[in-house]
Amino acid sequence: MKAILSSFVMIAAIGATIAVSQARTQPPDALLLSCTGEVTVRRTDGTTAPGAYGLSLRAGDEIRTGPGAEAEIHFQNGTWITVGASSSLVVRAAGGPVPGRAAPAEGETFASVQSFLTLKDAEGVSTLAALRSGAATDDIRLEAPCRTAVRGGHPRFRWSAADPSTELRLKLYDESGLRWQADVAGTSAAEYPAGEPPLEPGTIYSWTLETTDPLRVPPVRTPAGFFEVLSAAEERSLDTLLATAEAQRAPSESARRIVRASALFSYRLLDDAVAEMRLAIEADPDNAALRTILARLYAETGRTVEALQEYNRLLERR
Repeated sequence: MKAILSSFVMIAAIGATIAVSQARTQPPDALLLSCTGEVTVRRTDGTTAPGAYGLSLRAGDEIRTGPGAEAEIHFQNGTWITVGASSSLVVRAAGGPVPGRAAPAEGETFASVQSFLTLKDAEGVSTLAALRSGAATDDIRLEAPCRTAVRGGHPRFRWSAADPSTELRLKLYDESGLRWQADVAGTSAAEYPAGEPPLEPGTIYSWTLETTDPLRVPPVRTPAGFFEVLSAAEERSLDTLLATAEAQRAPSESARRIVRASALFSYRLLDDAVAEMRLAIEADPDNAALRTILARLYAETGRTVEALQEYNRLLERR
């Protein structure tokens, strides 16, 4: 009997451990976004936490706002709620889909936002120091596409040069070798010509720029930028996700842009996510979390100069 009782105790303990583990790994019921003014969250265990952009919320948490404060809450089923000044709201358990909406796509939208917001958890000074130590000092820097995916088989290449009149040769490589090249000068962008065969999904491409002036010794050649092309199926899925995000009608422009950036990021379109984050910051310029995310995106794509600029702006605000 003692052995049987011990077994039951052990099974119960294991079950409790699994339950705790699942509770920790389950996605939140909602996310706190666009938090301005004095906002606090009272957890079900009685503890309180200051409202913060991207804070995870679970059933039973109470959001309280002070005078002049406001908070936007994004729920798993795709709905949004704005909590106005001097108000409170208790989060309910994640509900089912809203009638007339496609549940799987909405769940994917929420999951992409949740994943994307982890980019705001930067390593602070250590990240800044690492970027400074690895910052490019060359006169020519590749900007896009680098470490990203692109839509369509005819990408646009962008770079920055200390002297825009420098004569350069752009070379595009596939896995077999040189695919295409063009001489450029007096510009910082070039299109892969529409008359060329489109680039194919499933292939990793790279491109470089190098000086062509014979009097420039030694010649300058940039490190390679790498990218891939989305498949037609991925593009269709992404369009569905973006359409679902628009249908959810985020309450503010910054929230709308963060949802769109999240969807693009989930399909590896980092350059497009950067563009959306810049628009999000235009709508909410004092949001430090948005600038942190933008800095991380710049760093992910190798644009260390821009990443440093964003981190320095963050440090200036402290």
